[in-house]
Amino acid sequence: MSLWIDKYRPKTFEDLTIHPKLTKRLKKISTTKDIPHLLFYGPSGSGKKTRILCLLRDLYGPDVDHVHSSRKDYKFKSGGTAELSILSSSYHIELNPSDVGVKDRKVIQETLKEIAQTTPISSYTSLKDMMKKGTKKNFFQKQKKDENKKEKEKEKENEKGKKTNKIGYRVVILNEVDLLTREAQQALRRTMEKYTKTCRLILVCVNVSAIIEPLRSRCLLIRVPAPNKNEVQTLLEGVVKRQKLTAPTLFLKKIVNNSDLNIRRAILMLQSAKIDQYPFKEHQFVPLPDWQIYIADLARSIVEEPQSPKQLLVIRNKLYELITHCIPTDVIFSVLLQELLLKVDTGLQKETISLAAYYEHKSKLGSKPIIHLEAFISHFMVIFKKFLTDFY
Repeated sequence: MSLWIDKYRPKTFEDLTIHPKLTKRLKKISTTKDIPHLLFYGPSGSGKKTRILCLLRDLYGPDVDHVHSSRKDYKFKSGGTAELSILSSSYHIELNPSDVGVKDRKVIQETLKEIAQTTPISSYTSLKDMMKKGTKKNFFQKQKKDENKKEKEKEKENEKGKKTNKIGYRVVILNEVDLLTREAQQALRRTMEKYTKTCRLILVCVNVSAIIEPLRSRCLLIRVPAPNKNEVQTLLEGVVKRQKLTAPTLFLKKIVNNSDLNIRRAILMLQSAKIDQYPFKEHQFVPLPDWQIYIADLARSIVEEPQSPKQLLVIRNKLYELITHCIPTDVIFSVLLQELLLKVDTGLQKETISLAAYYEHKSKLGSKPIIHLEAFISHFMVIFKKFLTDFY
């Protein structure tokens, strides 16, 4: 069973229904064929990656969809190793350097250097270059075979909507650039200047203010805002229709309200609800992600259980559980804060928000998120217990 989020993801600019002005702008950029470095930013689930893939498809044609996943091992001259998951096609490569932590600078430099030394298989290759790789006889045999298939290839290209590709560079997509270390961002700025002729960078992030100014100034910034509630509901109605299902409007509104205007989350919640119960009912329970329920339970235990060192140890184990299941630290801070604000008096809310902001900032500077999460919770328990003591 395929995920609906992948099954109904727009493939071309014409399929995009949200933010038409932004779509028009991207189409104009793609017509030049010589795109600049791009920086896409906006909230999670707003459609940044979908628009990037539409842009690549418009540049290179449908072959850009032929992607394979691999694990790449990095060995550095200064010592040490790193392993990273990479998605790649003949025309682009996609990776998340922040996954390797403080080694992100070396990973970026080595990857871009490697990409810069290659060109897309579709770019024109001279006879001299071909002769380096094979004999003159092999080259002309290949040329003759290509000429015999020329008409068939043209028909095939017309059917698939392919375009004649004269682009001589590859695209490197770097995800979560706002989580890169400052040293990695500075190295990226220097490297992108060096290899502009053979590769273009598309940077993706949520928080653009975390990107250093020299890096931002070398990219064309493209903001992808979150859709409004009506747009998310319209998308859900489209998915329901294409699946040949029916869903009450009130039920879809419940999903929209619980999705935080995250398109990906909304569609996943809809599919999850379909698995749990169908036909849909107006007051049907909308399943939330397990990690979100877990954090809500964590907030409840912080407030309702005795604020003590023993309880803090129990909470630490729960935090480890979240981190080992790859829930990002900033997400834990954000959701935990929201849950705590629902449970505390208004007199404590301002101080709680300040504490969360302070310790989240500290977590960005450090490499051990558990320490800062635990520090935030212990500090909150102190002020909460003091508030209860003074109140009673």
